[in-house]
Amino acid sequence: MMEKTYAMMNEAMLKGYEQFAALSKAQFAPFSPMAVWGMDEWKGVAEANLNAFMKAATIMGKGWQSMADQMVGYNKKLADESLSNLKAFAKVKTLEEAVELQSGLARKGFDEAVTQGTKVSELTFKVANDAAAPIASRISETVETVSRKAAA
Repeated sequence: MMEKTYAMMNEAMLKGYEQFAALSKAQFAPFSPMAVWGMDEWKGVAEANLNAFMKAATIMGKGWQSMADQMVGYNKKLADESLSNLKAFAKVKTLEEAVELQSGLARKGFDEAVTQGTKVSELTFKVANDAAAPIASRISETVETVSRKAAA
């Protein structure tokens, strides 16, 4: 669903850009042929940049979905464990058993929270890196294109 939405947004933005480029070219051509020189090439650069942005947004959206799935799964596990813990407390016969059970559950809960936090941090880092990759690539390519044009 998300990919279809991004594809529709990308198509609409490209269409709008093409209309803008055509109108600009038509307006500037009578006054200065130099003003429209290279517009087609820059149109290609702009389209590639837009595509990279949309690819990054798609990656980010999928990453957010993965993080949400991870958190939902963790919360479900916590709910299930809470019921199990409640049953364990119902079977306790002495205060010493209750304290021992509580200590064990607190230790387990802390360890699981740290593990979950680590998973989410790693996933966040991966999503950020993966989403930045298409944009970083386009920045390099655009700088190279501009440098070539400036040197010519």
